[in-house]
Amino acid sequence: MKIKFMLAMFIILSIALGCKKESVKQDAPDKEITIGLALGVGGLGDQSFNDMQYNGLIELSKNFDVNLFYEIPTGDSEEEMYKILDKLCSEEKCDFVIAGAGYLMINPLDKISDKYKDTKFVLIDDYAVLKDNVSSIVFAQEEGSFVVGSLAAYFSKTKKVGFIGAVDMQVIKSFLNGFKKGIAYADDSVELIEEYISFGKDNDYSGYDNPKRAYEIAKKLYDSGCDVIYSVAGASGNGIIQCAADMKKYVIGVDSNQDFMAKGYVLTSMMKRLDRAVYDIAENFINGNFVGNKNYLYSYKNGGISTTDMRYSETLIGENVLKKIRDIEAKISKGEISVKD
Repeated sequence: MKIKFMLAMFIILSIALGCKKESVKQDAPDKEITIGLALGVGGLGDQSFNDMQYNGLIELSKNFDVNLFYEIPTGDSEEEMYKILDKLCSEEKCDFVIAGAGYLMINPLDKISDKYKDTKFVLIDDYAVLKDNVSSIVFAQEEGSFVVGSLAAYFSKTKKVGFIGAVDMQVIKSFLNGFKKGIAYADDSVELIEEYISFGKDNDYSGYDNPKRAYEIAKKLYDSGCDVIYSVAGASGNGIIQCAADMKKYVIGVDSNQDFMAKGYVLTSMMKRLDRAVYDIAENFINGNFVGNKNYLYSYKNGGISTTDMRYSETLIGENVLKKIRDIEAKISKGEISVKD
């Protein structure tokens, strides 16, 4: 189905199944180009990981007359990921495909990129098997997690904070490790309790899209004395944020700016600028500047990682703590604080 790009929020709130073609009329490149985005579990409307990537396509549409497709998986298996990647290549004839589901697309992308050697690919948020037609975009989430870990430690009145990860797997551990280091940097007396919604060792990735279970885990942590939770859980994070608002506790969002979802209860959000990454890499491809065999890193230094302006929580957090947080961010950006995963 062909539709025109409308306002970002209209499209995101209109959660759709299957494939949609986005068509715009802007300055066209010399050759008609078709770009596809394979989203991850939860699809559009997660107000987090997937929506941020899709917003990158929306921005791209404002500047380039290109054909844009996206696909949403119906499950969390590698077979399903392969299926949507293959559809973008075989049916939609995409010249460039953005594999936006991280770890779950490593193996499917490895196979697809051999099958369609003339198509260029990029994997978002994990390391692909690099080839002439494949690159990766990864993020220094440990840096942003260090910052929000410091914020949680400075802010906590109970000296007990929580971490809820979507899935017990390496990419989520990267957030956790940075969060732990940030807590220790600010106040090593603060206790941290970690929980996961599902477990990768069981091939269960449902933790990215189970807000009900996430709510239950958050309630357990708040009842145990945690007054701040770092939510690293994709669409499941919506349940954690709702629990924070219901219990009048505090939460830190992830990937996108989630501060508005529970004003005053979301202290800040650790933003991975997936929108910028999608835009940048697609623009490179359109302009003939795509480079294969390369890992692109988005960090504090190049604006790929940040926290929010904390407009709804700045008074609650206080000027003194805010200054400490901004100082930490500046030091990370300058390399004065090194956060290694």
